[in-house]
Amino acid sequence: MKYLYKTAAIIGIILLFELLKKGLDRLWPIASIFHHNFIACLQVLLLLWLLGALLLQPVFFSKKSFRSFNKWWTICFLALTLIAETATTLLLHYPKLIPNKLRLVSRDYYTLIQRNIIQYNPAFAVYDNALFYTLKPKARFEYRNYEFADSFYTNSKGLRASNAALTAPEIICLGDSYTMGWGVAQSECFASLIEKNSGLKTLNAGISSYGTVRELKLLQQIDTSSLTYIVLQYCRNDFVENKRYTIRNNQLPVSTRQEYDSVTAVHYWSKLYFPGKHFITMSKLHTSTIIANQFKKTSTAPDTSYRELQQEAAYFLNVLQHSTVNFKKVKLLLVDLNEYENTNNQFLHLVDSLQQSPVLKTHFGNNLITVPVASLLNKDDFYILDYQHPKASGHKKIAAQILKYLH
Repeated sequence: MKYLYKTAAIIGIILLFELLKKGLDRLWPIASIFHHNFIACLQVLLLLWLLGALLLQPVFFSKKSFRSFNKWWTICFLALTLIAETATTLLLHYPKLIPNKLRLVSRDYYTLIQRNIIQYNPAFAVYDNALFYTLKPKARFEYRNYEFADSFYTNSKGLRASNAALTAPEIICLGDSYTMGWGVAQSECFASLIEKNSGLKTLNAGISSYGTVRELKLLQQIDTSSLTYIVLQYCRNDFVENKRYTIRNNQLPVSTRQEYDSVTAVHYWSKLYFPGKHFITMSKLHTSTIIANQFKKTSTAPDTSYRELQQEAAYFLNVLQHSTVNFKKVKLLLVDLNEYENTNNQFLHLVDSLQQSPVLKTHFGNNLITVPVASLLNKDDFYILDYQHPKASGHKKIAAQILKYLH
């Protein structure tokens, strides 16, 4: 009967926590992502404590009093939790030590919960009513995550380049976090390497998470009087922005300051640490993945990925076609960069194919040039947890390939 009382008590506490969660949702909605995870972790700990107690006491400690056993087991359980949390934290800070079987869940945890996202951190970025956000102008700061810590120096436009580069650059590099140089030093970005090795003034205009539409919108704010080349780095997640622009008659509405502040608040509360967060949250993610895989049905639907990528290329070309780029004077070098597992040249092949249509051929001439880099990059050129982004070795290879296309 005592085991039943113990079980009922723990379940009762778990249900009370569920009510607390709903109450906090009303009182403190902006922090819901924090208290939901915090309370869920407490509930998991209670269940694990109960399961251990029900298994251990009858078998090994039946002669001990309930009170004595509960005290002993609680101390041991907290010690085990502390050891597990310390080990998990160590692995996150030294990802090369993470076993292969745990790398996927470690990446998911880092990407979804713990990654410091530069554009959503008020220490690094500011709201912009035309572009949603930019990096802070005329700023110096250190941007760090588990696998890197890099210094940023921004100019008066909030770009990771010098003020001198704003005046009549001959090459402008447009793109998202890949171009900006997420995870690498300012001098190691492929834009900096292009300038160093070509002798042409180059402006790094990459901003994390920008799609093609905002990249070209940013171009309108830059001095293009001496522009000869645009290096435009594409990423498959540009698809959403480009599609929205196309289906809305070539207009892209910009979210409000209130929406930006809301996103930055969610980012803050998502990353906020509490004891046990790393181990318990990763364990929950891993367990849910295992369960989902057990019930996952084999898909018999036809593979539509090629058609979808073809549509993605069409949206991209529509954005380019409606941009202010003068293709009679400027050559645009297109690079497609994605996480290592999705690194291939299919998108570039589709762009080459679609731009052969008479209308696009007339518009672009021979000045929309695809630059393949997929075969040059290998797994070691990318971070482990931040697997979407190349390290300095990757930027070096990308720069060397682009340089071959500068005439």
